[in-house]
Amino acid sequence: TFAGGNDWKQVAIAYHNYDTCSMAAVKTDGTLWTWGNRSSGSNSSSITPITTFAGGTNWKQVAVNEQNALAIKTDGTLWVWGSGGGLGIPSYSVVTPVPVYGAGNNWKQVSAARFHSAAIQSIDYI
Repeated sequence: TFAGGNDWKQVAIAYHNYDTCSMAAVKTDGTLWTWGNRSSGSNSSSITPITTFAGGTNWKQVAVNEQNALAIKTDGTLWVWGSGGGLGIPSYSVVTPVPVYGAGNNWKQVSAARFHSAAIQSIDYI
């Protein structure tokens, strides 16, 4: 147990080789937290949650995999961080969430597994 409180809204976990994992979570106050192996997309680790100050306090949902993480804010924008390229992430490590520019603000759901990530966007038809 850690002094993280009991106000967690959503949590995401990614298993890595050799019994390590990365975790990210959103609290009910909209803050984003990461911990575990390569927490926040860096090469460092933390056994307790570390708040991710970049991007404010309006996080809605987060997903993680072995290489990167992605999250949606309450305004519907899509953000990514980690390593390995793709999803708007450069080929080098990005340790704090960065917005995916040009992706719009109508993102509804994110998911991640092993080396892949996906997101669902809402499209309004006229």
